[in-house]
Amino acid sequence: MLIVSTGANKGIGSEVAHQLAASGCKVLVGARNKARGDEAAAKLKSEGGEVGHLEIDLGDSATIASAAQSINTDFNHPDILLSNAGIVGLADGLPSGSSLDAIERASAQAS
Repeated sequence: MLIVSTGANKGIGSEVAHQLAASGCKVLVGARNKARGDEAAAKLKSEGGEVGHLEIDLGDSATIASAAQSINTDFNHPDILLSNAGIVGLADGLPSGSSLDAIERASAQAS
């Protein structure tokens, strides 16, 4: 089973990817930062998981298209897609201090 998980290089996404890999699933760790994604995937591989890194930034349509092409070429399709990536602008600041406009913009982007 192939699971693609966005935002899987840290936090909750990382733990979800860890548990899925430990249960025997093949996991593609989606991350917008290549170095961080590679590092997260390597850590899970060292623990015995069947894991790869997928560079994807949900705010950048070019990386989405590239990730989709890579998945189609290498795996045909994912069995499960976990959307865990945060989508915020750098000027939005921490979630606890985000404006209603920032929250509505992020919600619209995720839809």
